Amino acid sequence: MLQADNYTAPRFPKKELKSWVKDNEQWDHDDWTDLLWGLREEGFALYTDSQIGQEMIGRFIETEKKKTQ
Repeated sequence: MLQADNYTAPRFPKKELKSWVKDNEQWDHDDWTDLLWGLREEGFALYTDSQIGQEMIGRFIETEKKKTQ
């Protein structure tokens, strides 16, 4: 049985996403899938492999994009 006091949630890839947005002023579907694949390989499957996680990533990069405009 999983005990809540021993569980540490994986961190959100904030640093990686900020860097990606900085390097990509615009993106398309292929860029998006490449981003998800790269994050998955870096150990962020919790976020890349679920609809909710992908939505979190999408909202984050869109918000970061607005900050740079």
